[in-house]
Amino acid sequence: MTTFEHALLGINGVLAAGLHRDHGWKIVALAGVAAIAPDWDGVPMLIDMSRFEGGHRVWGHNLMACCVLGLLLGTADYRWDLAGRAAARITRYGPLKELATSID
Repeated sequence: MTTFEHALLGINGVLAAGLHRDHGWKIVALAGVAAIAPDWDGVPMLIDMSRFEGGHRVWGHNLMACCVLGLLLGTADYRWDLAGRAAARITRYGPLKELATSID
């Protein structure tokens, strides 16, 4: 799976469950980021390819890592409103400025 496909899996899961109706667009964005988060296991590729090959599936692509990273991202977003702050920063400049009024 590519990174794009990881994100689509998380986004489509939230949309299929209908969580966007209760929690808005922020839960959809957070689900996309949480679905991409297990790909951090590619970092050892920068150091040594043999380490990457040995631990790629073990350290990043397992249910425990996915759940822990999702919980950490959800907690951080709840505590510091990361999705809202990122959206405000993105819409502050450029062609998305007219969308700023529609963001919570």
